[in-house]
Amino acid sequence: MIELPDTSYVSRIADWIELQVISSGKSISKNKIVSIIDNHLGDADETKIDSAIQELVRRLSLYGKVKPYEINGNIISPKFDWKKYPELTLCLIFSTHGAADADSGTKLFERLTKECIDFFFNFESINFGFPTGVSFKQQIDDFATLCFEGRGDDPTQFDKDRGVDILAWKNFNDSRNSHIYLLIQCAAGGRWRDKKRIPLPSWRRYISWSHETAIPAMAISQIVESEKWKNAVDDYGIIIDRARLYRMFTSSGYKTEASLKKAIEKWCKSKLN
Repeated sequence: MIELPDTSYVSRIADWIELQVISSGKSISKNKIVSIIDNHLGDADETKIDSAIQELVRRLSLYGKVKPYEINGNIISPKFDWKKYPELTLCLIFSTHGAADADSGTKLFERLTKECIDFFFNFESINFGFPTGVSFKQQIDDFATLCFEGRGDDPTQFDKDRGVDILAWKNFNDSRNSHIYLLIQCAAGGRWRDKKRIPLPSWRRYISWSHETAIPAMAISQIVESEKWKNAVDDYGIIIDRARLYRMFTSSGYKTEASLKKAIEKWCKSKLN
């Protein structure tokens, strides 16, 4: 059985139910959920569990056409073996238990996000940030040259990556500047709200691009609660949560690169066993 998270939060209970059902390949009932929480924590709150099931109903509409589970009454059942879409299991493990014991998992999440963005938007992208084998200044120099943008200030030795993990763009391929840019921050763990918004003024100092075509975004493994969605968008720009990533990697025509998919499955196995 998957270890229980902090059951104080409805969304965490819902995450745990999803992960338990998908990873085990078995159905679970509301009564069983109550029993498990009672036996392990002694404080099952049926009202919260009812709310968690309603949250799972909401998520089904967010996930789109390829449903990961189904709900009949108070019984939640998986719709596929987790190995079909280990990308979902990767996100669920992070969303349920955070990234404290992630090992290489956070980098896998970044790579998955990059592939999804490239496919969904038909963008080009590069992994950007700290730590890498290339200096932050060199990364900025290379990117500005690639997109025919002018360079401004150099970053200081303390700037690291200024919050950007992936820099994606849509290039008009006419040897001129002024393209569409996405500056994406990836937050696999549960504490994504503690992260600072990407400082666009700093990036406009580094690269002389139009502030109107450089857009901040946040990719997260969780699904944002309805009542927190608007504030999340205000704080971080485009929100690419688990539901949106799921729609991307279950889209017709998308296929996760073979070695990445294998690495994700291997990582998930190590955390599930």
